[in-house]
Amino acid sequence: MTSARDFAAPSARNSAATPNSTPWDARYEWRAIALLTLASGLLGLDRFIVNPLFPAMMRDLSLDYQDLGNMGAVLAVTWGLCALLMGRVSDRVGRRRAQHTGSAGPVDGDGFRGLLRRESAL
Repeated sequence: MTSARDFAAPSARNSAATPNSTPWDARYEWRAIALLTLASGLLGLDRFIVNPLFPAMMRDLSLDYQDLGNMGAVLAVTWGLCALLMGRVSDRVGRRRAQHTGSAGPVDGDGFRGLLRRESAL
């Protein structure tokens, strides 16, 4: 069975464990992976669930097909730009911070969209 030390840098593999070091916790790692997978899945679902909701949005907000097309295009372009931006950010600040920021941003945006009362507020 392989451990994280097998994939670590050579200096980390050869270092002796100190009395204050904590043991490797595989359960914590699997929980973190499950949480990140769930968050990524929900963000992807959020991106693609808008299109089936268009007929209801048309009725409730009195939108036409041009408005729906604009909404879909703005959402797609925003996701693409955020992907490029977060790739650069993750190179600079690290994957963990970038993942947390990348997950929190769209969630905050969804909350803001939920507070809006009409399309003109967008």
